[in-house]
Amino acid sequence: MLRLPSSLAPKFSAPKRSVSNSVKNALYIDRGLLVLNKPSGLVCQFNRNEQGEGIGDDFQAVVHDLREQFDLKDDLYPVHRLDKRTTGALALALSPAHAQSLAQQFESRSVEKSYLALVRGGIRSFSEPKGTIRSGLTFVDGRLWLDAGRPSDKKAKIVRRVAETDWEVLASSPTVPLTLVRLRPDTGLKHQLRIHMAQNLNTPILGDLLYSRSKLSSKITDKVDVYPDFMFLHSSQLSISRYRRTGAHKHVRVTIGAPLPGYFTRLCAKVKILLPAELATGGLWIDGERMRPQTIHVVQQPEEGTLAEIPRQSADDVAHKLEGIGGRWVGERL
Repeated sequence: MLRLPSSLAPKFSAPKRSVSNSVKNALYIDRGLLVLNKPSGLVCQFNRNEQGEGIGDDFQAVVHDLREQFDLKDDLYPVHRLDKRTTGALALALSPAHAQSLAQQFESRSVEKSYLALVRGGIRSFSEPKGTIRSGLTFVDGRLWLDAGRPSDKKAKIVRRVAETDWEVLASSPTVPLTLVRLRPDTGLKHQLRIHMAQNLNTPILGDLLYSRSKLSSKITDKVDVYPDFMFLHSSQLSISRYRRTGAHKHVRVTIGAPLPGYFTRLCAKVKILLPAELATGGLWIDGERMRPQTIHVVQQPEEGTLAEIPRQSADDVAHKLEGIGGRWVGERL
């Protein structure tokens, strides 16, 4: 495994206890932002019930470990949400001021979000290789309303909002009716991607038991084991604006890619869906350029039958690009 120099390595304070798995899932940190590769099952918000007892205790523990590991003074603030069983890139702000700034980016839709989903249905389930879904969603007292008609409670607060999702087929299994799609939500409404795939395209996300209209086909269950605890929806990439404090070009576009969980990649391999390497392993992009801190890359020259060495960025080059925004890649690899 590639070892990053001290300029890129996280500067830890002496840990008081062992590092949690969630801390190991940290990918990127700068002066105001930390991006975590969220595991399945984690509720990423601080909720309280009527008695004031925490029901987000697991998330509180994760935040505690991250603060301790990265020697952070303030609390961490989630600026967007991922469903409990959705995995992948989750943005956390390092202070209230940064939380407000990042939240404004999400609200103005300047943050580009890309998801990967394994959906039920083969290549014939899609009339086109890509498209856009635009539909209205109804919320009653803050909760999503799926049934037609008006709720019986006339005092209920009803809000109707338009949700829009771009989708693209990346690969389809030749052995079972499963397809890998990339989803780019233009809006960020609750359960938007799950509803659009299940009810608009009739290709529900594998493992989504709430919005699917049919039972899992034996064409799938006879070939692979699908565990009910996992939903195959992954926040693959977040592209966010960051700013240097000095210099002529202060604006920097940082894209953080979260590696796919092992159960996702193993199932894709079993059903012969080829995953693009950059999506499977994640990584870091600065202004659209992927950062790879290795000095050379050996490639085959087919027309000559020889090997050539193509220079890549050094680890110091990556550190220099991140220096102005106080950024560090803290994931296992780039």
